[in-house]
Amino acid sequence: MKSHELANILELTSKLLRSLPNNDITHNINHIQKLVNNSAKQEIQKNRQYSINLPDDISDKLRTMSTQEIETYLNNDTLFVSTASIQKLAEVVGIQTSKRQSRSALINLIVRHHEATQMDSIIRSGSKSEKETP
Repeated sequence: MKSHELANILELTSKLLRSLPNNDITHNINHIQKLVNNSAKQEIQKNRQYSINLPDDISDKLRTMSTQEIETYLNNDTLFVSTASIQKLAEVVGIQTSKRQSRSALINLIVRHHEATQMDSIIRSGSKSEKETP
């Protein structure tokens, strides 16, 4: 290592230490370590979320199925073996979920959402046909 490289490292270290509270150096180093660990955990979680690839036409495919077909499909298809993949599907469909929900609860939530969407479209088409009839 050259002297100018060491000077740059010491300068960065100085800036880092100035940005922290004026505490004992071991306390500040522990604080930095916690920040690094939290950052690494968040990076791992981001990578896990994006590693699940669903087909682009999955929401269109689900719209053409009945509720029983959707439930069977989600329970038996190899693409939806994990809870994370079901959660990703719910996100794609537009349903807010919780990380604490079980796989079966997520499947039930998607099926109920599909039923509600179908009911809404039936109601909307029924009200349009009533307006058109003299």
